[in-house]
Amino acid sequence: MINHSTFTSLSSAVLSGSLTGIALLHQNAKSRLLFSWGDALTYCRTHYTDLALIESAKENTAAYNLQENIGNWIGLFRSTGKWSDNRTVAFTAWYHELSGYKIYHEPFCAAQNVHNTWEVFSCQERRPFYCQGNTLYTGTSSALL
Repeated sequence: MINHSTFTSLSSAVLSGSLTGIALLHQNAKSRLLFSWGDALTYCRTHYTDLALIESAKENTAAYNLQENIGNWIGLFRSTGKWSDNRTVAFTAWYHELSGYKIYHEPFCAAQNVHNTWEVFSCQERRPFYCQGNTLYTGTSSALL
């Protein structure tokens, strides 16, 4: 379980603007939600705003530093080149572009990986996820707010 000081640190990251709007909290292995990209999108839009939109290197690093699991879905559907809210992607951190490693799945959905970069995975794969919103959330069924 997350303690108060950890929660305060996470809240401060959001409030200070270092993690603007990305909803992150702890991930408990027993209560963690694992969804396909589409189900995570539906869940985030129902309970928050959207899947997380990581729009800068600073936001990417902040999300990476707070995650307890690797491979959390973000709101990027690779084949459209747009965020889940239909905005054009300006910032990217694709692993295959940075490393020269080329692998593609159809359709293309994005998750953050162990290298603090993004990879494409089958959209049907069940993974943890980040929601976009004004509260802290990472796809756990129990949130401490």
